[in-house]
Amino acid sequence: MPLIYQPSSRIRFFCPEEDKQEFASSHCIVAVSVLGQPKTDKEKFASILHKVNKTFNKCTILLADTLHRHTFKILNEDYTEEQLYRAARDAGDEWLERNQATIDALTIPHNTLRWQEWLNHPNFPAMKSLIDEFYEKNSHFRISVFKSVEEFLLRLDKSESSLNCTNAFRCSAEYLKEESAVMQLVAYDNYHFILYPGKRPLSIQLTYEHFIRPFYPNRLRWVELGFRQSSKPNKNPRSPIEVADAI
Repeated sequence: MPLIYQPSSRIRFFCPEEDKQEFASSHCIVAVSVLGQPKTDKEKFASILHKVNKTFNKCTILLADTLHRHTFKILNEDYTEEQLYRAARDAGDEWLERNQATIDALTIPHNTLRWQEWLNHPNFPAMKSLIDEFYEKNSHFRISVFKSVEEFLLRLDKSESSLNCTNAFRCSAEYLKEESAVMQLVAYDNYHFILYPGKRPLSIQLTYEHFIRPFYPNRLRWVELGFRQSSKPNKNPRSPIEVADAI
């Protein structure tokens, strides 16, 4: 029987108060990173979905799994594209094995989209070309990518003495540019808010300001998720949705 993780935290939404007034009639995206982000996994993820289930009208889980083929390439330069894809896809499969029962416990309309669905979108090549051009011509966007890459590389295990910095920078930059391209595709659909446990990356913020908000001002508004340990854990819960309203 699949394990259903129980909410372990109280969730807070950080965004303008006027946006919160629209939550009850809105379709949100819960963005999930399958590598290096424990707040979108297991009990923490169950906490997010419990809050979403009480707050929003509809929910889509955006599983950024094959995006991480760029991450895998940083320490596996000799991998083929197929090997990188499989490694990232496997990470997504494993995440779904852990969390699918929690997703299924939602009572609002919901679905899950995996990253490859966006890469297969007929407009993805055009969006990626647009971002590549933006990267070359807009110094603010280029600097935002540089800074994000620098922060990421500094977080890598310093014991990786064999790290190829040139390769690592190139892979990280491609990760951010692909992420920005997909955000434009996501904006075409009627998703009102995107939820994630962190601030909007500057590269995504600039993509939003230049390519999304001018055309879709009411879509993909960012909601930062805050976590606080629950003071009254439920010892005998039946599902992550059927827990104390205090969470």
